[in-house]
Amino acid sequence: MNHPLVSDFWFNNGLVTLIAMYTVNEIYPDNRIINLFVVQNQHTSFYLDDYDMENSTSQYDSLLKIRRSIRAPCILRMMQHVFTDEIFWKGVRSYRNNTQFHRQSFMTFLEEVVADAKNVDTEISLQTMEYWTLEEHCPLIKVVRNYSDHGSYIHVSVQNYDTLEIDCIPVTFTTQTYTNFNNFTHYWLCKSWDLNSTNSFLENGWMIFNIQQIGYYRVNYDNENWRRISDYLYNDDFTTIHVLNRAQIIDDAFHLVIAGHLNASIFWSITSYLDREIDYIAWYPMFKALETCLVLFQWKKKLKNLRIE
Repeated sequence: MNHPLVSDFWFNNGLVTLIAMYTVNEIYPDNRIINLFVVQNQHTSFYLDDYDMENSTSQYDSLLKIRRSIRAPCILRMMQHVFTDEIFWKGVRSYRNNTQFHRQSFMTFLEEVVADAKNVDTEISLQTMEYWTLEEHCPLIKVVRNYSDHGSYIHVSVQNYDTLEIDCIPVTFTTQTYTNFNNFTHYWLCKSWDLNSTNSFLENGWMIFNIQQIGYYRVNYDNENWRRISDYLYNDDFTTIHVLNRAQIIDDAFHLVIAGHLNASIFWSITSYLDREIDYIAWYPMFKALETCLVLFQWKKKLKNLRIE
C-alpha cells in the first residue's frame, strides 16, 4: 500500500524529533523532556487542528507543513504504545539501516515487522493506524456514565466523526478505584459505532481517559464525572493523577469551553486547585489558556473601537 505522506520529509523529521526527545530524556531524566514535549507540541497541534485550512490561499502549503511537522512526532508516540516498544523500535531500526532509506516509508518497514510478529491484534492496529498521518482534525470523544447503584455503565462515542478521515481511535482509561496511569491497554473506538461497556465493579469515583495523553484526541465527560475529578483535585493525594493527565484535564476543559461544549464554571472549578500545584507541567496549559483569553480580550476591544469609529 502506498503511503505518500508518510514518506515525506516532515514524517522523517518527526521521527528524528521523537528519537532526539527520548535520547535527551534518558540523559537528563529529571528534566522530564517527554512531559514538556506533550504539553507544548501536542497541545499546540490540537490548537492548530481547530483552524479551517480549506479557505487558506497562498499560505496553505506552509501552514499545512507546519501542522504536519508538529503533529508527526505526536502520532509516532501514539503508534509506539499501540504497537508496543519492541515492534515499533524494531521498525525504526529497520527503517534507519535500509539502504533505500530515501525511497521507502517508515510504515513499509513497520508492516514487515508486524508481519513477522504474526500478532493478529497488532495487524489490526496497523490497518487502523496507517491513515492517521492523513488526518487533519483532532478527534473529540465524549464519555457519559450511568451512576446507578447496579453498576457503572459507560457510553463512549466519537463526537466529530463526520469530520475525520480515520476509522478508529485507540483509547485508554483508568479509574479512581483501580488507579493505574501506566497501563496502556488500548480499546478501539470506531466512529461508526459507540463503545458501550458495563464494568463488573461499582465505580464511585472518577474515570479518566487518555492515560498520559498517549492518544491523539480530546476528551469530554458528563458533568458528574467532571465534578468528581474536580473534587479529587482538592485532596492531598491529587498527585495520584499523573501530571500529564492533570495538564490534559485543564487543556481539554478550556478548549471545550471555548468551543461551547462545556460550561465555564466547570473549568474554573477544576483549575481552582492550582494554588497547591507545584509542577510546571500542569501549570503550562493554564498559562496558555490565560494567554488565549488575553488575545481574545484584545481582539474584542479592537472590534469595539472600530464600531465606535
